[in-house]
Parts: sequence; structure tokens; C-alpha cells
Amino acid sequence: MANDCAACHKASFDTMVDQTKGVATTLDAGVLPWTNQLDDVLQGANTAACTSCHQNAPSVGHANQNGWIPTTFPNGRQTIIDAAK
Repeated sequence: MANDCAACHKASFDTMVDQTKGVATTLDAGVLPWTNQLDDVLQGANTAACTSCHQNAPSVGHANQNGWIPTTFPNGRQTIIDAAK
């Protein structure tokens, strides 16, 4: 249930995923053609997970602060993959 906070927030709940293992998600796909993913605005896995429920401005700001501000990276997702090596 989307409004059941206890579904995630339990005593054993680890609030942050390892960003080197979590996959960035597309917040904005940029412009056509959609196959060009280098202009995608990406957000971290933690931000995507948390803001799927917590969508008010303070919550989104907190999620971005603890992940990264949604960004277009020079080599798209590959930039993040390379940084994790």
C-alpha cells in the first residue's frame, strides 16, 4: 500500500542503498530522439525510491541532499558506472 509507511520504515529498514550498486533513474528524458540518453536528467536510486512517496518540497530537497541533485552527466549513466569502479 503506497500510504503504508511501515511497509518500508521498519526497525531493520536500511534507509540508503549503496549508490555504487543502485541504478540511476531518468527524471527527464531530454529531447528527441529518445534513444539518445546522454541528455537524460538522472536521479539517484535513493531519491527515486524516497520521492515515489514523499513528494513535498522539503522531502525532495532532503532526498536530493542525501543523494545528488538531479543532473545531466557528460556520458549519461556511464559517468556514474565509471565513478563506481
